Amino acid sequence: MKKTRVYFLCRLALLCALAIALSALEGVFTPLLPPFTKAGFSNVAVMLAAAFLGLPSALTVVLFKAAFALLTRGAVAAFLSLAGGASSALLLWLLFRYVRPLGVFGISILGAITHSAVQLLASTLLYGRAVLAYAPVMLLLSLPSGVITAALLSAGEHLFLHYLPQKRKDQDL
Repeated sequence: MKKTRVYFLCRLALLCALAIALSALEGVFTPLLPPFTKAGFSNVAVMLAAAFLGLPSALTVVLFKAAFALLTRGAVAAFLSLAGGASSALLLWLLFRYVRPLGVFGISILGAITHSAVQLLASTLLYGRAVLAYAPVMLLLSLPSGVITAALLSAGEHLFLHYLPQKRKDQDL
């Protein structure tokens, strides 16, 4: 196994661990938020993976987040985490790759809105259209969530960039 492959897998494992740790930390703030909402701290790890390691890595982090949700909050939370996380990871990857002028804050806010919107749509599959009445609250809370996530990412960006260098175009990882 090549040395670069080991480094890549270690970085991915660290991001998965970071996502789970931040998700657990979110649990401290959950009682302070409106029902059915979370702060979104763990999306920092998804953003890092999407920006620096690629879409497959971002989706791997999403899978670990969903598995943690399954173990701690049940199947519905895992389903909603997977639906919102996968769609958000895809959008984040596309925006980081092709629309950089939006900046970290713009990309983060769009990712948070996408995450919430897809979770609402997935909720309608489980509970019916009545869930859509909660859409204004969820989508409005996506704005501060996206800003907080981007601020966390920006605050530690120099550390992340040092430990997670960009994937070269010629790498097939």
